[in-house]
Amino acid sequence: DHDRKLDVLIPDSSHQPYDMHEVITTVLDEDTFLEIHELFAPNVICGFGRIEGRVIGIVANQPMVNAGTLDIDASEKAARFVRTCDSFNIPVLTFVDTPGFLPGVEQEHDGIIRRGAKLIYAYAEATVPLLTVVTRKAYGGAYIVMGSK
Repeated sequence: DHDRKLDVLIPDSSHQPYDMHEVITTVLDEDTFLEIHELFAPNVICGFGRIEGRVIGIVANQPMVNAGTLDIDASEKAARFVRTCDSFNIPVLTFVDTPGFLPGVEQEHDGIIRRGAKLIYAYAEATVPLLTVVTRKAYGGAYIVMGSK
C-alpha cells in the first residue's frame, strides 16, 4: 500500500510540477529527512535520511522551482553535498527530473560549464554507492552531471 502512493505523486504531464519533498519522504523511513541549505539554490534538494535504518544522502531536482533546472548555485550546492557524503562514506541517492541547465548569457559568463563540471567530477570521483532514479525527465548535459550511468 505504501508503494502505491508513489504511483500518484508524480503527474503524467511533464508540464505539471510536483513537490519532490513528497517523493523523498515517501521513499525514506518516516520522519528521517533532514534538508541541508534549503534556502540556498532551492531548485536542488540536498539532505540526509534513512532507508531501512541506514543513513543515506539525497540529491534531487525540485520541479516546483525553475522547473528543476540546474544553475550555477544548484550545481555548486549538489557538488559540495556529494563530496561531503563521499568524505563520510554515506551512499547517495539521486532523484532526477530536470529539463537541463538554466539558459542565459549571465549563467554562461558566470561559469555554468565550470560549475557543472564540478558536479560531474563529484559524482565521478565518489567511492560510495550511487543510485540515480529518473522520476520523469532527464535531458542533455544536466542529466549527465546528475549522476547518470
